[in-house]
Amino acid sequence: MSSERASLGSATADPGAIGLSLFGFALFVYGVQFVVYANAAPGAATSSVATIYAVLVAAIGETLAGVLYLVRGQGYQASILCGFGLWLFGLYLLLTLGAENKNFSPDAVGWYAIALIVPVAFMAIPSILHRNAAFILAFLALIGLLLFLGIGFLSADLTAKPPVPPSVSLLRVSGIFAWIAAAPLWYAAARIVLAVGRSPAGHAGTPVVPEPHPPVTSPVSSS
Repeated sequence: MSSERASLGSATADPGAIGLSLFGFALFVYGVQFVVYANAAPGAATSSVATIYAVLVAAIGETLAGVLYLVRGQGYQASILCGFGLWLFGLYLLLTLGAENKNFSPDAVGWYAIALIVPVAFMAIPSILHRNAAFILAFLALIGLLLFLGIGFLSADLTAKPPVPPSVSLLRVSGIFAWIAAAPLWYAAARIVLAVGRSPAGHAGTPVVPEPHPPVTSPVSSS
């Protein structure tokens, strides 16, 4: 049992690469939908099957990675990945089951996005205090994404005549922010994978006795 805990707590068992890679993947697909194909289906961008399923995959991957971080005793990483993962799962349900409800309106998506800005802001504080440039950039871009996504959907008025769809230009800006956020997340995930690949335990599968974790400075412990 102790060897299992040692293996889970080792640097080669860092689950961050899974959560961050899939989060970046979902953000990239989101950006493609709202930047590249925004004019192809104005007002109906959230119907993209690829975007919806990317959100679901990222939700599952991030939540699982966050739970593994929680087991490892790394609460900061766990709170961020579980927080975003569960939020994405809720967004998936909102865009699928919720959109089928006759009382659904774009305002629901707008406020759902804007409500996450405050948690993202205080989650970013440790990264700012420790001057972690990659995650500062990711958090700022995520705040921009949420803000323009929220305003874009709040600008819609489907009861007007003619109906006013969500703002394509604002959603395009949110897609650009999504691409900006994806870059540092993939960078952090790549650092974890490369660190594991350089470790002899990463190739041999030999359990490594974990060292005490230093104060976390980002959602991923890269040391």
